[in-house]
Amino acid sequence: MRKLFTFIAVMLMAFTAYAKVWEITPTSPRDKDNIRYCLRDNAAAGDTILLTEDGPYGESDAILINKDIVIMAEAGVHPVVQLTYYCKVALDANAKIYGLKFDGKETCEYALRPYDNSRSSVVFEGCEFYGFLKNVITGEGTMHMDSLVLNNCYFHDNGRAAVYFAASSDAEGTHVCDYLKVTNTTIANISALSGAAAIDLRSNGSKEGVYNKLYVDHVTMYNVAGYERGIQSYKSTDVTITNCIIAEPADKADYLYPTYCYGGTISNILSYNTKNHRSG
Repeated sequence: MRKLFTFIAVMLMAFTAYAKVWEITPTSPRDKDNIRYCLRDNAAAGDTILLTEDGPYGESDAILINKDIVIMAEAGVHPVVQLTYYCKVALDANAKIYGLKFDGKETCEYALRPYDNSRSSVVFEGCEFYGFLKNVITGEGTMHMDSLVLNNCYFHDNGRAAVYFAASSDAEGTHVCDYLKVTNTTIANISALSGAAAIDLRSNGSKEGVYNKLYVDHVTMYNVAGYERGIQSYKSTDVTITNCIIAEPADKADYLYPTYCYGGTISNILSYNTKNHRSG
């Protein structure tokens, strides 16, 4: 992991000659004392915010991601970012976030949400999410983003889904995330409303179509309570789910669907105490 983040840092600096690296510690002066102030007042598009200590880094208000930015841990460091209010992704923002632990402190509802009808994308690499009351990463209604990529992440001890995107409009093809990719990720110790899924990507409209794309590979789920479905993609035909382990739910229910999808490719799923993989 140390070599990975060192390599990332070197490559970022090499290819962004005019970009700046902002080093943040939990005791930095106020103009750089947390992520949100650095994003608002200091960092420009293309810059990197580097967290240099384990922390915790306390964030008492929303982190507004409204520009192209990299937020990452220094090599060998595992920074904990304590959120009181969720991170908001704005129009045309593109963020890459490496090696951070996000703590909802069992008081924060979400970790990240788009807050307008935005053309935006976020990548989380090697991140951990815990202590959130509701869906950890979520978008609803018209709160749209272009893409979300999660790799080598760990979601645990949260109130609801790891990822939940659901369109509330009945307009044909309404959706809130064009592309969702989840790989090499573990989801554990969560509960949720009946009918939801730990990874949930939904579109509305009376006709099926490629309104969004879902790719899930090497994802493990266990001790998941209250769910009828482990992975769900509704009203989308561009779906690939492979090499996953979806274990017995925490409440010992006998109705769990490992996957509940319309169309797509589903293969090599190891599951326990479950029904069929597909419906619709």
